[in-house]
Amino acid sequence: MTAYSMGMLETCRAMVTGARPEDLDDVLACTKLVLGYIQHSCTAVAAAYLDERRRMDSDEQRRRYMLMSALLRGEALADPAHQAIIGCRRGTWCSA
Repeated sequence: MTAYSMGMLETCRAMVTGARPEDLDDVLACTKLVLGYIQHSCTAVAAAYLDERRRMDSDEQRRRYMLMSALLRGEALADPAHQAIIGCRRGTWCSA
């Protein structure tokens, strides 16, 4: 999102550099368009980040649940740390 705000700043600088008083209406109209774009872009980026963060948290919770369930069932785990990472039962191949 920093890139978007920096882009807005540079866009504003470019619009006002060399602008004359009679250009004010055009500069303001362009500024409104750019600000609208920045608002929509930042909203989309934040929503995508939140969705991905929720997915990651859900995956982590699932892996922890699987590990705790195996431990409570008394299953022997050759490498509990590894199984917690990939969320697999012993002796199987899988990925998270």
